[in-house]
Amino acid sequence: MTTYLTVHHIVSMPLGLANRGADGLAKTGIYGGVVRQRISSQCVKAHLREHPALISIAETVGQQASVRSALIGERRISPALVADGATKQEADALSSALMASLFQKEKRDSAQSNDSRRGRKKKDGDEPAADTDEAPADDQTKPGRQIIVLGNAEIEAMICIAKAVRVAGIKAEKLAEAIKKPAGNIRDTLDTLRALRHHSGLDGALFGRMATSSVVSSVDGAVSVGHWLTAHRIQSPTDFFSAQDQLLTDDEMGTAHIGTAELASGVFYGSTLIDLSRLQLNLGLDFTNTRAVLAAVLEAVVSTDPSAKRGSTGAACETHEVAIEIGEAMGLSAMNAFETPCDAVSEMASEKLRQHLKSRQARLTARQRPRNVFILSEIVAEGGTMDELIVRATDAAIPAAIANAAE
Repeated sequence: MTTYLTVHHIVSMPLGLANRGADGLAKTGIYGGVVRQRISSQCVKAHLREHPALISIAETVGQQASVRSALIGERRISPALVADGATKQEADALSSALMASLFQKEKRDSAQSNDSRRGRKKKDGDEPAADTDEAPADDQTKPGRQIIVLGNAEIEAMICIAKAVRVAGIKAEKLAEAIKKPAGNIRDTLDTLRALRHHSGLDGALFGRMATSSVVSSVDGAVSVGHWLTAHRIQSPTDFFSAQDQLLTDDEMGTAHIGTAELASGVFYGSTLIDLSRLQLNLGLDFTNTRAVLAAVLEAVVSTDPSAKRGSTGAACETHEVAIEIGEAMGLSAMNAFETPCDAVSEMASEKLRQHLKSRQARLTARQRPRNVFILSEIVAEGGTMDELIVRATDAAIPAAIANAAE
């Protein structure tokens, strides 16, 4: 039976600019009919990936971090081919053709279909149509240029495929056909890549990946991260700043640069859902190591700090309250505790969260109710710490006795 952990937390962030949009302003979201400051799910996950707890546990359990890039062909596969004796030109051509053959078939088919519907052929230099998701022609549509999340073991398998292709004397322009109808060592190396089900790296195991390849599978993420929203209306003044020019003389006026920026502060609510069964499946680990990964994920979630502009604002955030619910039903966000905005005070938001979690038990069916609820403030009142919260939640999700007995 699947076990879900839902982590709710209240975070206070001082004046800064945690996450800005393309307009340079703080990201926002509307909830309860009011505009609130938002820190995007993508921003939070980017900081989680770099959290020391996850970096450390990856090494401990033998799970390398994933490689998230559109440059895997030219930065990882091509140098390996050069080291194997290929010319730089040959290596670049083969690596780009390999990445395009493995991962861009769906993109090419979609582009051809779009062009067909428009009743014209795509010409060099055409700008993407306004109603499509096509990237500019000089960007992600280059052969082999598609951002993908791969584990290091998968990349090594792809290097073996590229080497087998080169040994077979197949040129870059013929590589797609060789991949479509593989033979000999090329078929064997492709089978090796297909077999690497649990080697997408820790990033892929936690947050998933979408792959349009017949040899690399998509991975459903075990960790779902919600957008952080303030429990109150957005609070954002405009900051005027100037940059001093130290070579100006005393009789010279002015500065090197002047500008404005939006700053914001707030008390945020965030939620994270962890699917324990999916976590173990994606990692392919035993209970003991899965338990260690879960503890590291919980540590990262409750202590991650997605603040930005640190050099000019020092806006490191502080966690005020954490509640972890564990059960066999998929967890629910508690953002509706703040559907009616509250004052921008951490203790008030924390109290609203605690009251909401308790009061909604009556509105849930027996199957929906969590079997365990751990609240940081209650543990602290008993003389405990955040570390104890993580240990209690981990023990409830994967008891140490079960992990040991399964070995």
